[in-house]
Amino acid sequence: MMIDVRNLMKSFGNTLVLKDVSFQVNAGEVVCIIGPSGSGKSTLLRCLNRLEEAQGGSIQVFDTDVRHLKEVNAFRRRIGMVFQMFNLFANCTVMENIVLAPVELGLMTRAAAEAKGMELLEMVGLADKRDVYPSTLSGGQKQRIAIVRALEMNPEIMLFDEPTSALDPEMVGEVLKVMQKLAQKGMTMVVVTHEMGFAREVADRVIFMADGVIVEEGKPQDLFSHPQQERTQKFLNCVLNPI
Repeated sequence: MMIDVRNLMKSFGNTLVLKDVSFQVNAGEVVCIIGPSGSGKSTLLRCLNRLEEAQGGSIQVFDTDVRHLKEVNAFRRRIGMVFQMFNLFANCTVMENIVLAPVELGLMTRAAAEAKGMELLEMVGLADKRDVYPSTLSGGQKQRIAIVRALEMNPEIMLFDEPTSALDPEMVGEVLKVMQKLAQKGMTMVVVTHEMGFAREVADRVIFMADGVIVEEGKPQDLFSHPQQERTQKFLNCVLNPI
């Protein structure tokens, strides 16, 4: 088991945003987390690599107690994270963005980092953009570069926090295709998403969250076709059958 979360509690001030949340993720599994805005999805994801501090419960990742880690940065190198916004360095070229972290941390030589970077750029169809600056890229291209930058560190787990929510609709597909490729290669992935088609087609398991709790989880075909909980039914009816 790669991730084991038990009875997780997280609050901001007096507001409890995660209420006794428990779930597991196995190696090579793709788990999509869906639910309305404000349900705690992104906070849950950020707790997995200590971008947020939980107040209760346990988080085991790689059989390591995440909440009591002393070497957080070394741990985070094993987990790639892609955010809603791309967070690329505007004054660096695409390749410089990709190789900066592994070279600065002494994990790779510049030559090795660039060679791996080119392989990844080929994979996402952006090899011709290696020497351009982020300002010249579309939103979909920027997000694909952000994914490449995360993959450059050879992560064992990839976390995606609504990676398509800031994109124009026509650019969403090119990012989802890259994520689907990763899933097919066996990457362990936890994806917070509003893209129901992706969750249905790519996920091994879907978790539905609302109001800080996991309401229901299951295989995509079961959860989407035969949701058991009224709250899940209401949410899916809204997102799958908008007026």
